Amino acid sequence: MLLTACGGGSSEADGSQGINGGLVAGGPSQARTISGTLRLTSSMAQDSDTQVAGSFAINLNNNSFSQAQRLNNPSSVGGYVSAANGAYSNGLSFARDDSDFYSLPLLNGQTLSLEAYPADTGTNQSIYLRFQVFKSSNQSAPVFSEDIRWARQVEFVADEDAEYYVSLRSIAQSPVNYHLRSSRSLAAGESLSRAGYAKLASARVNIVNAFGEVSQLDDGIHSDLAKLKALRLASQLQGMRGVANAEPDYLVTASGLSVNDSLRSFQWNLDQLSFPEAWQFASGQGVRVAVIDTGVAPSHEDVQSNILFSDGYDFVSDVLNGDGDGRDADATEVAFGTFHGAEVAGVIAADTNNAKGIAGAAFNAKIIPIRVLGSSGEGSAFDIADGIRYAAGLRTTDGRQLDDPADIINLSLGLNINSFVIEDAIRDAAATGVIIVAAAGNEQSDLPFYPAYYPEVFGVGSVNHTGFRSLFSNFGDNVDVMAPGGTDINSIYFDGVDDDVITPSRLDRYELSIGTSFAAPHVAAIAALMKELDPSLDNASFLRALERGELTEQGVPEQFYGAGLINAQKAVYAAGADPLNELEVFPSNLSFGNYASSASLFLGNAGSDDLTIESISANVPWLDISLDSVDAQGFSRYVITVDPDQVSDQAQQAMIQVEYRLDGGVLLNETVPVFKAAADVAGQLSRVYVYLLRKQEVNAAAGSYDIYRAQRFDDVNATANFQFFDVPEGEYYLEASTDSDGDARLFDKGEAVGAYRLSNNASSLVVDRDRIGLSFEISYQNVAEQSGFANTIDPQLDRNLRSSQ
Repeated sequence: MLLTACGGGSSEADGSQGINGGLVAGGPSQARTISGTLRLTSSMAQDSDTQVAGSFAINLNNNSFSQAQRLNNPSSVGGYVSAANGAYSNGLSFARDDSDFYSLPLLNGQTLSLEAYPADTGTNQSIYLRFQVFKSSNQSAPVFSEDIRWARQVEFVADEDAEYYVSLRSIAQSPVNYHLRSSRSLAAGESLSRAGYAKLASARVNIVNAFGEVSQLDDGIHSDLAKLKALRLASQLQGMRGVANAEPDYLVTASGLSVNDSLRSFQWNLDQLSFPEAWQFASGQGVRVAVIDTGVAPSHEDVQSNILFSDGYDFVSDVLNGDGDGRDADATEVAFGTFHGAEVAGVIAADTNNAKGIAGAAFNAKIIPIRVLGSSGEGSAFDIADGIRYAAGLRTTDGRQLDDPADIINLSLGLNINSFVIEDAIRDAAATGVIIVAAAGNEQSDLPFYPAYYPEVFGVGSVNHTGFRSLFSNFGDNVDVMAPGGTDINSIYFDGVDDDVITPSRLDRYELSIGTSFAAPHVAAIAALMKELDPSLDNASFLRALERGELTEQGVPEQFYGAGLINAQKAVYAAGADPLNELEVFPSNLSFGNYASSASLFLGNAGSDDLTIESISANVPWLDISLDSVDAQGFSRYVITVDPDQVSDQAQQAMIQVEYRLDGGVLLNETVPVFKAAADVAGQLSRVYVYLLRKQEVNAAAGSYDIYRAQRFDDVNATANFQFFDVPEGEYYLEASTDSDGDARLFDKGEAVGAYRLSNNASSLVVDRDRIGLSFEISYQNVAEQSGFANTIDPQLDRNLRSSQ
């Protein structure tokens, strides 16, 4: 059987971990051990006077300006307030803590977001929380004040670099959980800066619906969100390992074709590969891409016009595996399927410029849906081999043949053993010239994963939003090239949006997807752009271009990255597009994290005109700029270094000014924004639980359920090593959560949460052996995202601690 390669997001490695914290016993004795490391995101903080504060914060009241709790920038903090003592619906008591005060520095244009919701999840109680912001120079008059009476998000935008106080005061008697965070992106545009402390659309909180999928938002919300969300073009810094955190986070106006799709601003993956720049030359017009997968749903609003259902075919021979009628000409996905094929097809050729959903990477290419995987996401080697032959225009075992074959085949599936049936089909298909792209797998391994391992196939590994290999991605000979497949951790990246790949899903919904399954279609889409420009492009010529470095950003370890991260703009140039004469700046902006003191900035002109850099300078004394090298194509590499003797520990912004001429013409200029984070503060949390849920008990629960086994850490600084002994074999959910409000319910809104996630469709941990070296992350998350994340793990929300835990 073949499993679709849509997993990722957690890691597992050999080796045991120590124990830190009290183990809670329970369950019959069996010789199975689960152990690993829980990681906290940096700059996480916790309200210092929550009900259950540990030794980090014993009696550290933060109830006034003089007692304000200091926060880093950026920062993400969770807390609790209540105007009175009382009892939760489960009988446990809660304490009075009517106000919390914080102090922190903010930059001009930086956003401070607050989400608030009832602490008692067993009721529908209203809340009443007053959110006020003061400048440190005037503690008597707030510059921002908002009363929050229902669960929602409110945002404040700073209008100057300054020190600020935040006051959160409970007015009503019901307890409130909240999440306060400062952004790592800056608002752009005169209208926002003149408006000062703008209140943006609170409905932005509904980014992700209750099923973990992206909901449609109205255009007004998206226009505001676009002003605040960074494009996050990942900086591939020629293998410089010391600049792992130098990724751009400012909103910039990228050159290239713009589209009006409502979720386009969330598609960091397209910007990372320079698709908008490539769209100036090609969009996949006239190119046919076969998606060999679970079929494609015919009714999704954003995956319709580019699907060639008349050319598709269902090769699933098992009548029990989906639609019940064996092989036929209907390649649509069944209503209760995984919708994996629709997700993959959407990455390649979602309907674009239709004012809804996402933009397809090759939005004018046509998709041939070929169904080889059943409703469970599995299929037979025999069926898959016939699907490959059919896509390539070869005769199948039952005599079928596609008159107009595909130019490109996408295989977001695989298995760990070699199938000679599939190998023969791959070899025969490649001989026709069709370009074959496959997912490299999500097992963090260099063991062969087929069909990506075959030499005729372009295996695609996954990078995260920073451009570094996703922890789940396979490597070694499985990988020829890299593309975005989602983040390694179950957390947000300061902007309230999960950094996975947004894809169409069932009905008219969208999903946050991870895995090499979603990296592969980016490469298939780039091949489609190239094929439009060069109709002679085939498997062999695509390989030659890849080997010559014409398609990728290089300078990374080949063992883990293959030929490097693919780049759509470079690819269309390699296919014959005439480069524009303009200054190209890569990356478009720089962000120095807590572990990065230098970064590379590349300047050049891919066109034919001569480029002369007249001057390059920074507007602050703490940035040093030096020319490092000039390559054969005339691109200059500058090294940008933060001077530790000149820079402060606080967050700062700067601008790099470039003055240049093209062919000796008029003097032109370009500005590169720079952001430097404040000095690192390791994440600290109190009363953190790492726990196991038995899958069979979760599925049988009527609305809440008891946690099977839990380990409590009273104080966690950066990491915690967990270990469970004598765990019976079976399937479990492995999660983590704080309990800041003391209601013995975990994974509440407003708590820091995390889960060991194997894939979108399989979140449980199979314990059939010792599971050693597991790793996952805990973080505060967007309230809607957190609810959706919980629902992707199981259908219940209440995780109840037993009194013994």
